[in-house]
Amino acid sequence: MSIPIPPNDTRVHVFRLRGEGDPIPTQTFLEGGGDHARVRAALGASDVDPAQVEVFAVSDIAPMSVRDYLAQAHDVPQAAMAADGARLDALTGRVMVAGPRALRGVAALEPEAGVEHVGAYGTPVADDSPQAMPRAASEPPRIATPAAAVDEGPRGKTILWVVLAAVAVAVLVVLLL
Repeated sequence: MSIPIPPNDTRVHVFRLRGEGDPIPTQTFLEGGGDHARVRAALGASDVDPAQVEVFAVSDIAPMSVRDYLAQAHDVPQAAMAADGARLDALTGRVMVAGPRALRGVAALEPEAGVEHVGAYGTPVADDSPQAMPRAASEPPRIATPAAAVDEGPRGKTILWVVLAAVAVAVLVVLLL
């Protein structure tokens, strides 16, 4: 069954792996590596970026469900998975998760017999559309000037008295010893 991939697809695609055919080795984003040729063959597209594909056992993320994993690891909103929520929660065995960058430039997938497409789930996209800039102020900005110098008179006298008192106490301590 052919799965068309629209240009600039930002969805995360989830596949259930059944035990048919040549096994696909486990791989995660953190581990890297993996059998790139095997991942491409399983998805039926030579343009797939296998470094952006994860293959793992659902038991490896337990007690988290696949739906929770997609929400936390790939920022897929719960609303995007609502229609397939029960199906995602019921997945067992091994799964393959292809992030949006894995399918960049791929027009269609032709998965092998043991690879079942569960669904594609949209991720949040940044709003980088042009926005109107705020209008400039009609008056030029004012330059702040420092406040007038405060009379340091009483403050200076206080410090002088404290120093004199400290000297007097020091003289008294020396005389008493």
